[in-house]
Amino acid sequence: MARENNVSSLTIPNDPGYVRIAGVFVKEVATVAGFGEAEGEGLATAALEAVENVIQHAFEPQERVTFDIICQRIPGGLKVRIKEKGLPFDPERISPASADGEGGRTEEPVTGIPLMKKLVDEVTFHNLGRDGKETHLVKYHRVGDVSDYFEEQDLKPYPAPANVRSLPARRVPVKVRLLKPYEAAEVARCVYRAYGYSYFYEQLYYPDRVVELNESGRLVSAVAVTNDGEVMGHAALVRPDGPDASRN
Repeated sequence: MARENNVSSLTIPNDPGYVRIAGVFVKEVATVAGFGEAEGEGLATAALEAVENVIQHAFEPQERVTFDIICQRIPGGLKVRIKEKGLPFDPERISPASADGEGGRTEEPVTGIPLMKKLVDEVTFHNLGRDGKETHLVKYHRVGDVSDYFEEQDLKPYPAPANVRSLPARRVPVKVRLLKPYEAAEVARCVYRAYGYSYFYEQLYYPDRVVELNESGRLVSAVAVTNDGEVMGHAALVRPDGPDASRN
């Protein structure tokens, strides 16, 4: 899909009567983006929670303004951005108990975050200074992770070295170059064997997402490859919103 067709937006007033309209908008865009009924409904519900938070807590009671709901196609899924210029919000001030829905107190009146986190893959908050702030909700298509690409015996953890200071018996020449699409599964296997499912950048467990992220420029992967084509190592530059994010 061409980049100019990747973004759609809806502007609504901070009136509770418009919350449902925002949900319908997100649900329809999710359908166009290829999500099934249940996944689209979940994303729409998360967006409803975020929009309700904005209307209830971001503005003064008598303040009448508008704000935007922006749906953006991203590699492997859809990002919903709720952008407004309401009261500043510091997500770091949310207590762990409050964020987990266990009744803790916080200086910022925030509700619905635990439900949002259950319904989508990523929930983040961004302060933009004079441009206000945004809530980001990201939902990915369900694609196979590394365990769908390899047999169980191929995913056994690497053995712990007997002596971490010892050098290999022989040096293995490698070439460092950009990742090729067919190597994404091998990178996922290396990450799994080294870290299990504890690696911080979850996208590396999904070969299809690794390919899509590299094609979009949001991830720039380099691999160290032997003369026989075996992947020996991987390093990457992560660009959260792509190389031309400033155009959005």
